[in-house]
Amino acid sequence: QGSIDEQSAVLIHLARKAPLALAVFSGGKSIHGWFYCAGLSDPELWPFMCMARSLGACRSTWCPVQFVRMPGGYRDNGAPHTIYFYNPGVIK
Repeated sequence: QGSIDEQSAVLIHLARKAPLALAVFSGGKSIHGWFYCAGLSDPELWPFMCMARSLGACRSTWCPVQFVRMPGGYRDNGAPHTIYFYNPGVIK
């Protein structure tokens, strides 16, 4: 939902609560944020996921086996998944 700038602002806001490792443009109309959460349990992640959802994040990504936009990947129409932001420093 929202423009690229609005979606970016949401990711920046969420990055105050959890480390943003990667932001990938879908090749269509959305940016997908990847947040570092290794070692955290579902109950620990729940408040963050609820906040993200309240700001427009897709609920389908709550499922641990849900496909998401992959850096360097492509949509079925050939549009690339472009990396807009990469922060390797958050991965421990």
